[in-house]
Amino acid sequence: MPFWLEIRKIVNTLGVALMIDGFLVFASKQDFSRLSLISAWAFAAVAIVVFRSLYRAKLVREGRWQVPTLLVGSGVMANEARLALGSEPGLGYVIAAQIEDLTQAFKQAGRSWERLCALHGADYIVIALNGQELSRADQPLAQLSRESVPFSVSSPLRHLPVMNMMQQYFFSHDVMMLTRACGLEQPLQRMIKRGFDILASGGALLAFSPI
Repeated sequence: MPFWLEIRKIVNTLGVALMIDGFLVFASKQDFSRLSLISAWAFAAVAIVVFRSLYRAKLVREGRWQVPTLLVGSGVMANEARLALGSEPGLGYVIAAQIEDLTQAFKQAGRSWERLCALHGADYIVIALNGQELSRADQPLAQLSRESVPFSVSSPLRHLPVMNMMQQYFFSHDVMMLTRACGLEQPLQRMIKRGFDILASGGALLAFSPI
């Protein structure tokens, strides 16, 4: 998981835990310090991020975090996938080799992805094919789903904000549709955000007020 997505998930999870903890303490009518409650959960968020980073750095030094990766594709999509993986070293994906002609390489490997990975010393596969390459790779891609080789697929999308895309699947169809999802455009989501902003700001004022 990229670093900033990891931070967001940690903050969101601990934020929900903070609200639940605060509600339970308030409902039990215990005498508690709002500042200490918020500070404890804020410290927990920082501690989780720091300790995860330290442990990841330890694994990197020992060579146990990196995953030799086989990049499949050529052209713009493959170059962008290489740059994206290189920009997030915390993911651990290290490009061990790149295959530009998948059909020929797959045939030379005996039509086996496991053998293809063994030939290039890779344990993971990233598929970054453009539209024309996808149309010629039906047989290799069909075989990939039958073998126990971990892989990721980089969709041939450019100039689109993939950060705001929501995945949708269809029963009995090998189709995935990416739909633009902006939660703040929905009235319920706007109301939830407005309520959270009011509660968060009110809680911060109460916690840090001198009284």
